[in-house]
Amino acid sequence: MARKFNRTGQRVFRPLIKTGKHKGKPKCIVKGCNSPGQHTGNKRKDGSICYRAECNEHHYQTLAKKNGYDSITDFTNSWHVYRRNRLRYCENKDGRLGFICTTTITDNAMLEVDHMNNDHSDNRKANLQTICACCHRYKTRYFGHYTSTSGIKKKFKLNTQNTKQKRKKSV
Repeated sequence: MARKFNRTGQRVFRPLIKTGKHKGKPKCIVKGCNSPGQHTGNKRKDGSICYRAECNEHHYQTLAKKNGYDSITDFTNSWHVYRRNRLRYCENKDGRLGFICTTTITDNAMLEVDHMNNDHSDNRKANLQTICACCHRYKTRYFGHYTSTSGIKKKFKLNTQNTKQKRKKSV
């Protein structure tokens, strides 16, 4: 009796690879496509590689349809819309997190775009801020429970005022 196919295809391909009936990577399940299944980047406990049942292109077509996009291009472009708003400096220089960032930015890779209200699907410019990795970790730890932008902005405003007062006292 033939095994019933499951969507991930990982368990179906595994015995074929072990027995030697299937050499190399598993093929995409879409009829007419001879591309290999997409490597997931994971390995099983026995060290064998995990593959998706579909190739890279068909996997993203499925995701695009599932999320209501007409094309793969629109879908993949929507993921990193927020990165276009990344600045070249840490916005915590004004002390919005309760301290002034003193990190010396030597490369753009040190900067991250943060969603202020912790909703990663909300890519409005008002919800995005560029902060260094150090500040981002601090913000996530101490402000991670905030879910409304207004609550976070109030907290940032209070922190900014407190930081300015500390500066005046120290000068």
